[in-house]
Amino acid sequence: MTNHNHGHIAIRFTAMLDAHLDNSGCITGNSGIKVNIIETNNYMSLAIRV
Repeated sequence: MTNHNHGHIAIRFTAMLDAHLDNSGCITGNSGIKVNIIETNNYMSLAIRV
């Protein structure tokens, strides 16, 4: 797999995830995303690999 293919897959996945989360109050991004763990003051950084 070339870098071009990886980038294409990542863009398509992000677009599909964004469409799925539409009107949910959630946001998508490609870097610097943190998730607040409910009932705590903790945040987790996410890493998703394709």
